[in-house]
Amino acid sequence: MWISRIELTNFKSYAHQKLKFPKPQNGRNLVLIGGINGYGKTTLLEAIYLCFYGKDASTHLARAGLHDESYGKFLKKALHGKPSRFNQNFMEVLIEFKVDDDSGYEISRKWHYNSTGEFDDEEVKVYPIRRGVKDSPCPSDELNGLLEDFVVPVHLAPFFFFDGEEVKQLADQNRKEWIKKGMENLFGVVLLRGLKDRLEQYLINKRSGTSSMDENKIQELFKKYDADRQQLEELNHEKLTLDEKQLNYQTLRDNIQQRLNIIGAGGGDIKRVEGIVSDEYERKNFLSIIDKKLESLLSDKLPFHLVNPKVVNNLREQLSAEEKRLEWEAEKQGLEPKKERFMDSFFSHFPYPSVSQQLKPQLEECLNYAWQSLFYPKPDGLANEIIHDYLERRQRQKLDEQFSKISISIESIKSLLQSRFSLEKEIHELGNQRIRLDSLHDDGTLQQLLDELKTTQSDLDELNRKIGDLDRRITSLTSEVHSSHSTFERENEKYIAASPAKSNVRKAERVIKLIDELLPKLFSLKTQEISREVTKIFKMLSHKQQVDRIEVNERGESSLHSKEGNEITLDRSAGENQIFATAIIAGLAKTSGFHIPLIVDTPLGRLDVQHRDRILEYWLSDADRQVILLSHDAEIAGEFFETLADKVAKTYLLKHEQLGHGVGKTVAIENQYFGVPA
Repeated sequence: MWISRIELTNFKSYAHQKLKFPKPQNGRNLVLIGGINGYGKTTLLEAIYLCFYGKDASTHLARAGLHDESYGKFLKKALHGKPSRFNQNFMEVLIEFKVDDDSGYEISRKWHYNSTGEFDDEEVKVYPIRRGVKDSPCPSDELNGLLEDFVVPVHLAPFFFFDGEEVKQLADQNRKEWIKKGMENLFGVVLLRGLKDRLEQYLINKRSGTSSMDENKIQELFKKYDADRQQLEELNHEKLTLDEKQLNYQTLRDNIQQRLNIIGAGGGDIKRVEGIVSDEYERKNFLSIIDKKLESLLSDKLPFHLVNPKVVNNLREQLSAEEKRLEWEAEKQGLEPKKERFMDSFFSHFPYPSVSQQLKPQLEECLNYAWQSLFYPKPDGLANEIIHDYLERRQRQKLDEQFSKISISIESIKSLLQSRFSLEKEIHELGNQRIRLDSLHDDGTLQQLLDELKTTQSDLDELNRKIGDLDRRITSLTSEVHSSHSTFERENEKYIAASPAKSNVRKAERVIKLIDELLPKLFSLKTQEISREVTKIFKMLSHKQQVDRIEVNERGESSLHSKEGNEITLDRSAGENQIFATAIIAGLAKTSGFHIPLIVDTPLGRLDVQHRDRILEYWLSDADRQVILLSHDAEIAGEFFETLADKVAKTYLLKHEQLGHGVGKTVAIENQYFGVPA
């Protein structure tokens, strides 16, 4: 599949623009669209998302300020200024893609506005293309199925259509959450969880209107679980907001840091001040990492060491015995339905019917005894009773994993504290050195930037504290949600077992149970495949050879390992961090199984020459995949562009002009590019 045409009408700075792209062939699969920042590159990425997915694209366009609650506001701002003054009250994006030389589809999404410029309605049209000719339209409600068959579902789109600036920001953060989010999108976990929630609500609705005490109890338990779950969703949403704010503060801090590096000490000891500022920044980052390690150690591991060791050992032994009992009971219950079938089959095939009837009681007794001998006497090590029945199967596994990781030593705490003390001392000394140099040649600008840096860092520290508090609340509430859900499920199962249930209710119960069993298995099945793909791509992109494999677990945690099997830690530069993040995204894309165009906005922002060459070589290595890069002049231009000339299928250069009254116009000039003559 490749995109053959994009057409925009009244979309942001594009009054009307057509872009046509050829089929990737003869080694030419690269499309370059160049433009200075602010000239409309990101607008093209937004247009692709919105044309394919409409409002469903909201969560993937946060950089553009597009969220679920502001879809209409975003569309209002997106309407080109000039047509809005001339009552051309619509905006449209059209994408044509081909699945082979003669067939494909044309998708158009048109937004209508009322006389005051407010978003009013949305119109979607889908046309098949057969033998190069547009056919009769398909029903618009078939679009999602069409995208899943030939393009990609919306929850997987960020693996193929993404903003390089966002990857750079993600690369600087704790990767755990966004890796896990990517894995959940890959496995369709969000869809399964939504289905489960709807089924549970269906069960409650089916029982409403009755006065049974058992049913009332179940409804109250579900309300408790549902309230906890909603509160957890609100906290997670708040966390996303704070994370976005944190990224903004970090970007602001980095910009100030760069300006400090540029001006140095006003022309005096520039290199010395630049080095000091850089060293301060690096040590503050290390200090932040150590603080997080200390917080994790003290909050996650230390509490276990305050408990009597006998209590912990007894708990582990009890949980192990309960796990064996649950497995034994599951095997027993799984075979129980087959017992009656076996008995019926035995007597129906008994060679002496008359004898069979006379001896049937004795034969049944013998068969029952033989059947029971499969399970009795019970195996050694089984718990006498299930005490911790509030724990789900997955929670038991996590608890067992946690027990194996709680060991800490006083030396590890001392080592972290000593490192923290040394870093604080170095930061203090570097600050004094910088202040002495600043005082020699500062005309006021440097001090102003330093004050801004101090204020920004203070705001960032306060925000980090808020995020830390919120993380702890989320962790606590997550446990509460698991507990209340386990209680609800346990009582609900008792109700189902004690009273006849309707067929649909039974089916809903089975599907819910299936989802609960499926979710952890999905992660365990796919994490190995993801780890293999990420390792392979990382080795292609990185020039460091210490890493033999990368492991990604179901919690989104990633670890690097040497050939000897030891876990290793590498000090990664900003470019190497981006390489790692790119390898994760590419690994997820590879695991998804979709083969569609790769579209990247601002693809090579901070990469050095070596990493830049490697990542482009990887993106272009699949000659059949269309690669569309939205680049500014500092990324792909000049001699670097010449090295890619034999891969380039098409170029466009974005030009921008002001029309007056705050309205601008972008025009894409075909077959032109930075420094390349027409």
